[in-house]
Amino acid sequence: MIIQALGGCCKKSQTNYENAVKAAAAAGLFTTVEHVTDMEQIMNLGVLATPGIAIDGKVMASGRVSTVAQILEMIEKRRPVAAAARQGCCEDEKCECECDAANPEKQKDCCHDQSETCCGR
Repeated sequence: MIIQALGGCCKKSQTNYENAVKAAAAAGLFTTVEHVTDMEQIMNLGVLATPGIAIDGKVMASGRVSTVAQILEMIEKRRPVAAAARQGCCEDEKCECECDAANPEKQKDCCHDQSETCCGR
């Protein structure tokens, strides 16, 4: 799962990013939280008003600062989608990237910090 906090370097956008980082940690995710400040990239997502939040490329909020609780709700809505995208990642208890599903710490490093674990275990 990739969480993007959308917006420039204003205080509201910075707060939005910080809330996204806190929400990802509270959800127990091994994920990437990006602070996207490039307006062209933000507009390509269809966002015309910042700050905003996108999860895996889907805009979840725009034009307002989202609270940690709101971002946690967004994460929960997107978890089933992220889990479905992960299916087929593993065969015979090993991820395609050859990390061991029985060793979550090794798997976390190997699977490029994807949400939870690459294999969803």
